[in-house]
Amino acid sequence: MKWEDIDLASGRLAVCRALQRQQGVGYVLVEPKTERSRRTVHVPEITISALREQRRRQLEERLLAGSLWQDMGLIFCTETARPLEAGRINEALKRALARADLPRIRVHDLRHAAASILLSKRC
Repeated sequence: MKWEDIDLASGRLAVCRALQRQQGVGYVLVEPKTERSRRTVHVPEITISALREQRRRQLEERLLAGSLWQDMGLIFCTETARPLEAGRINEALKRALARADLPRIRVHDLRHAAASILLSKRC
């Protein structure tokens, strides 16, 4: 997700791109796989609050990174604005679930669960 894809005031997220790792190229933004994937979803207030906090943290990281900041407009990125590596995300989730004594689940599964919940909240 990019910051330009979400309207924090109205709580709407436009799903209009995906980040894909391409061999020999690196990360590129591509269109979603299907027409049905392109949509606008309502984002609950608790998520809007978390995104506002993420924006605040990201602005602090940008100041700390200085010239190392490589802005792609991503909402979730490394301390220098590069895309997050899937392996690092999966490992962090695995550790968090273990600490909370919860069953293992893949990030991909969480994404689908979140999408289903958001779509059910459609206005």
